Amino acid sequence: MNRPELSEENLELIQKKAESYKIKKLCRLTKSKKLLILDLDHTLINDKWDDYIPLQRPFLHDLLKGVYKNYNIATESPMSRIMEVLGEMRMTNHKDYRKAVVKVKDSEGSWDRCKPLRIIWHELREFGPENTIIIDDIRENFLMNPQSGLAIRKFNNQKNDEELKKLAKYLKKISSRGSFKNLEHSNWEKLSKIIDQC
Repeated sequence: MNRPELSEENLELIQKKAESYKIKKLCRLTKSKKLLILDLDHTLINDKWDDYIPLQRPFLHDLLKGVYKNYNIATESPMSRIMEVLGEMRMTNHKDYRKAVVKVKDSEGSWDRCKPLRIIWHELREFGPENTIIIDDIRENFLMNPQSGLAIRKFNNQKNDEELKKLAKYLKKISSRGSFKNLEHSNWEKLSKIIDQC
């Protein structure tokens, strides 16, 4: 899949979306913390059906508790969905959320869904590529922000899944960096293994 270009058309689409959306804050942002954006479905939970409580990925609460010291936590899911999941999981504090999905055109003229972070940075100007990371199981969701995206494996109810345990170590390690701009998140698993050995 080709990366969407920052064409006039794509920038205009993103600008319109940024101007029409308002971020719903459930608590105050801490400017000294970095911004961590987490996808819900198949990244943190598995929720194929509407009539049951979502299955939480192993180590979810450990991840959230571990990163909250250094990160403002957000998601791009619709607010109604977020409140439903938070209620089911008894997690109603310490989150900022936002739905920010846009269809953009790639260099071949095809339309792809993605989550351009410029929409969030438009309103939350204290954040940018230097202090934002987005976690998702679908790589295409950060086509417009590949440097800020970190792809993890899709969660399919595996009880022995340790993806979030490794991710928590990686996020803790990089939180002390002044900027994320020069990080290559595609190598995050190698770094988490090195941390494990220390």
